[in-house]
Amino acid sequence: FYACASGLYIFQSVKHTDAYRSLAHVFLIAGLVAHSITIGAISVIHGETILGGANILMLSSWALVCVYGIFEIWSKSQSYGAFILPLALIVMLVSWMIGLFAVDSIYALVYASWSYLILHVGSFIVSAACFFISGIASIMLLYQSHLLKTHKSGLMMSKLPSMSSLKKVTRRAVLIGLPIFTLGLVLGIIHSFTMGTLVTVSAAGTITYFSPRIIFSLCIWVLYVVYLVAVYGFKLSSRVLSWISVVGAIGCFVLMFMSSLLPMLNG
Repeated sequence: FYACASGLYIFQSVKHTDAYRSLAHVFLIAGLVAHSITIGAISVIHGETILGGANILMLSSWALVCVYGIFEIWSKSQSYGAFILPLALIVMLVSWMIGLFAVDSIYALVYASWSYLILHVGSFIVSAACFFISGIASIMLLYQSHLLKTHKSGLMMSKLPSMSSLKKVTRRAVLIGLPIFTLGLVLGIIHSFTMGTLVTVSAAGTITYFSPRIIFSLCIWVLYVVYLVAVYGFKLSSRVLSWISVVGAIGCFVLMFMSSLLPMLNG
């Protein structure tokens, strides 16, 4: 269903038509329903919703589609769907390839008694969806800027939102995503301190190892803080701001795979 919806979104963007708008929505909704049922069935099989391993990718792709659906209703633009839906489809397929039912034994040991686990994971996947939308809007902005600079007409130029609209989407997506990401990061750090998994200390008392997931998360957090400071303080060029947003989205994508492939917290 997602593949069909993605194809229709891309076709409409390339052909500059809205003829298949309703059909694309039907496939999108059908895909989301099937996706939800799949997640529910897996939860029933395991007796819980697995919040680790490959299922992080499955949940992240589901959250991305949900956030995009809300975003499309708000923005009334299907242009983003040509980029976001294929991304969600790829993430979902990779989760199956990794092995959806392969649960890391450390998952139960580290997270079994953590009452804020759902909030921690939920914060990450929702904020990541916001950052992906910001990154995709930035890519569109860079593409339009390139076309205007070279005086060329691109394949999807007429279907893309205006540059002012793209700037607004990029900025607002980060404004929404960063506080949510901060919440998840703070919860993760507090829990890591509690479990003693934030660092490994040698016999001599020196720190020898930092959790890569937390350090990488901090780097992403700093990047988006710099972005917002640059937007409202230093007034950097839109090109520089767009690249910061794109790098942040790529960082979230890498962090998502780190969360599914590396042992929980200890990396």
